[in-house]
Amino acid sequence: MLTTIIKREFIAHIQSLRFSLVLVLCVGLMVVNALGLVHSAYQFERDVYRENVAQQHQRLRNNGAAGLRQLLLEGPGSLYKQPSELAFCASFADNKLPYKIDISAKKNSIMQFHEGQVVDMSFYWPWTLSFSTKIEIAPLLSPLITIDWVFIIGVLLSLAALLFTYDVIVGEKESGILKLVMANSLPRHTLLWGKFWGAMMVLIGVLLLSVTLNLLIVLMTAELSLDSSHAVRIAVMVLISGVYLAGCTALGLLISAHSSTRRGSLTTVLFVWLSMVLLWPQMGKTVAELFHEDLQELEYTKHVYERGDGSFTWHPIRGRAFNLAMGDNRLDPTFVKKLSSALREERAYHQELENALMRRRIQQVNLAQNIVRVSPMGSYQYAMEAIAGTGLPRYRHFIDQARSYAQRFEETLLTIDQADWRSLHIPFVENGLSAQKVELEQIPVFAEDLSVASLARSAVVDLVLLGFFAVFTYLAAYLVWLRSSIAN
Repeated sequence: MLTTIIKREFIAHIQSLRFSLVLVLCVGLMVVNALGLVHSAYQFERDVYRENVAQQHQRLRNNGAAGLRQLLLEGPGSLYKQPSELAFCASFADNKLPYKIDISAKKNSIMQFHEGQVVDMSFYWPWTLSFSTKIEIAPLLSPLITIDWVFIIGVLLSLAALLFTYDVIVGEKESGILKLVMANSLPRHTLLWGKFWGAMMVLIGVLLLSVTLNLLIVLMTAELSLDSSHAVRIAVMVLISGVYLAGCTALGLLISAHSSTRRGSLTTVLFVWLSMVLLWPQMGKTVAELFHEDLQELEYTKHVYERGDGSFTWHPIRGRAFNLAMGDNRLDPTFVKKLSSALREERAYHQELENALMRRRIQQVNLAQNIVRVSPMGSYQYAMEAIAGTGLPRYRHFIDQARSYAQRFEETLLTIDQADWRSLHIPFVENGLSAQKVELEQIPVFAEDLSVASLARSAVVDLVLLGFFAVFTYLAAYLVWLRSSIAN
């Protein structure tokens, strides 16, 4: 009996005008998305990324040839975020987030006259991780800007799921068909389950056909190097889309079972859809902006503080390091140790300020996203961005890996320095480090881990929310259906 109901619902859906419109729209937009990738900015961003990485490696090679002290004092240089090959699946947030982290030292070049001679008092401020200030209150939701999978599936197919199911119960109730069907002692849960899977099979068919055609065009026309890991990520995104569409289908069944007329059910469905994909995200952004914090004052204290007379000078910690660096006995190991200690203190203070600023910026964006995440569309977009490697979770992942790399870079060079008996083994001061040359092969090179497991960890919360949305709406639809009357 269940198979018969599924077959009947499936045939009824594919013979409807709604199905034809949905199929044409989804397939057409997927083709537009695939063809647009050929003329998108991805190839340019990829070429720029490769050029930047090559320049960074050359910089490491040159500093290594100049000696370990030069390499360790100047740091590894800027680290660049690799453009995601799957940005065409969820691309909205990619251009809203920084693409690099600066890790470099600043040299104070100071020459002074002492006893008729020119004395070089130059020194390096220790390098720290410097994060960009370009993190906007967006990315939240902007489904009407970019034609990607998030827009096609999250907006159009979700509307199709609601339109396929808004009248499957109330429509048959109005026409009297439902009373005849239930006269055969058919269990209510069987009928609801059959209607659910009848609509889901149509939606899954449209989804798979659209995605398959999209990927075929992408592989044939775009210069993308997709491997097995990308295939797994695409499969995960299709699975996420299926769970999201299951929740939308169950939501349509819930509204249909609760409504008394077909017109009322359609009105409710359209209002719910507009609220889910448009109204609530915009309201969430407005609410989050009320809690927006101006970080300009905290940002300014990275370097200076204000005196009582309105003038500015260095922070006392940085000032102490600078005054100590003006000492003239650069070869005295005791002096070198004191200078190293002062520079380490300044570095720790400066890095903590950078970390605090970044935490505050991310917390502001997280607050906005958590409000938007109440909408299933929000959870769907953020889950897709996490797997595609284009959203805020990917940027946090990039920051964490940059920090790990910076620590590994420093530890490796200090280990090499320990092997040189001529070195004082005192970091951050030129005369305290080894002058031996270092080959590029000995230096750790930054490379992001974009494995499925590492990216999926960022999507766990959104996946749980989507799963809860699908299960809760279906159970709610079932309970309402059990209590509803068959007669009109």
